[in-house]
Amino acid sequence: MKKIGLYFGSFNPIHVGHIILANYIVEFIDIDNIWFVVSPENPLKKKVIL
Repeated sequence: MKKIGLYFGSFNPIHVGHIILANYIVEFIDIDNIWFVVSPENPLKKKVIL
């Protein structure tokens, strides 16, 4: 059975830091894949109402 890691965040915007961390996790932790789980809202950012 494959081991899958879940990486949660809003990724707004996704940047090279997210990719570097994901690659590090896959390389040094005993998992086969990492899945990005995108949250539609970041609870730490204020909402912008247009």
